[in-house]
Amino acid sequence: MKYLTARWLLTLLIPLSTAIANPGKDPVEWIVTLMTNHSDAVQAAQQQHTSSKHLEEGAGSFPDPIIKLNVFGSPIETRNGPQKANAIITQLIPWPSVLGAEEALAASLTQLQQEQVKILLLDLTFNAKAMIYQYAELAEKRRNKKKMMATLTNLSKVVLGRLKLGAANQAEIARINIEIAKLSQNIRQINAKMASLQQQIQSMTGGKKIAHLLPTTIDLRWGQMTSVNPSQIDLSSHPLVRQAKTKIHAAQARLNHAEAKRLPKLGASFSWFQIDESKSAMNNPDSGKDAWSIGASLSIPIWNSQYDSMAHSQKAKRSAAVHELAQRELDLRAGIQSLYEELKSTSAISSMFTNDILPLARQALKSDRDSYTQGNVPFERVIENYLRVITFEDQLIESKVKQATLKAALDKQLGNQHLKQSKGE
Repeated sequence: MKYLTARWLLTLLIPLSTAIANPGKDPVEWIVTLMTNHSDAVQAAQQQHTSSKHLEEGAGSFPDPIIKLNVFGSPIETRNGPQKANAIITQLIPWPSVLGAEEALAASLTQLQQEQVKILLLDLTFNAKAMIYQYAELAEKRRNKKKMMATLTNLSKVVLGRLKLGAANQAEIARINIEIAKLSQNIRQINAKMASLQQQIQSMTGGKKIAHLLPTTIDLRWGQMTSVNPSQIDLSSHPLVRQAKTKIHAAQARLNHAEAKRLPKLGASFSWFQIDESKSAMNNPDSGKDAWSIGASLSIPIWNSQYDSMAHSQKAKRSAAVHELAQRELDLRAGIQSLYEELKSTSAISSMFTNDILPLARQALKSDRDSYTQGNVPFERVIENYLRVITFEDQLIESKVKQATLKAALDKQLGNQHLKQSKGE
């Protein structure tokens, strides 16, 4: 009974642990999620955003009142008698438009930090996908070379059979062994690169064990294209565009803030003066009584040269931000067009290798190998066909990975938006 209970628990826990390790998500997206959650750069940008939000909470509010206490070692003689101490409460009253300008500026700076986080996430997502695709490319090439090693081993058996019949020579066996040794060396190099990539990816995920999540085959969905018309894409929600627009708003907010500083500054105060009644020698009705006063102040700048220079500086920054926005949109559209055309070309090349070049090369290899067995084709021609096939297979793998990487770059250029095809496309 104990054995059955333990076995039942083990049967229950195995699929549960598997689900925890890989919760049904696409492995690439899952690894990217781990990376973004553990990226120091992203976390630093998020903390900057949090800091800006805290500053924004205090912007646009009145300054805290100031309390000032004075105790005099030698009392000051006043009309009411010797003044021993006083207390003054002062409240600065900014002009209403100044508070509004401070609030708008703080909101713009917070928005800038938020867009910076999104831009970092775009960069990190692309870099992570490129590394994962490179790992899958190496795994595919390793599998391809192992398959070719097995094929060459079978060919060596054919050559040995012909050698016994006097129809082959030792040079042919040596040539096969050389090619097998080259493939073995390539596999060792691939293993080293895959181990290095695995360590890099693992370090970017905060040391999480992700070896079982790394894909070892190229998924055709990675490079799947969507019809794109760069001239009709709405880039208004792209983080780079939003960042450029926010820079314009921030520059305008700084300009408004600089202009608001020219305005008069108001102040209000309440004062209490402690009088030593026993030592008062004044002859008036308020003699020996504590004094109270309420005051108001108005500060008006006399010269405006400093404010003028600040305003001119912010106007120049606003103009620069407007030009940056226009250039940003042009660059994005040009990049989208370029990547889209390159992606279409790479997709066509992959299709050509899959449907035409590789089938013909494999057919030629099979035909020449059969002919070599009959003694109708020289050995060098067979070897050349083997090398041609493995080269084409590697080129197909590289083309598929390039297609997937271009698609990831296009997603980054689009801001990872879900595109809606325009009417008529």
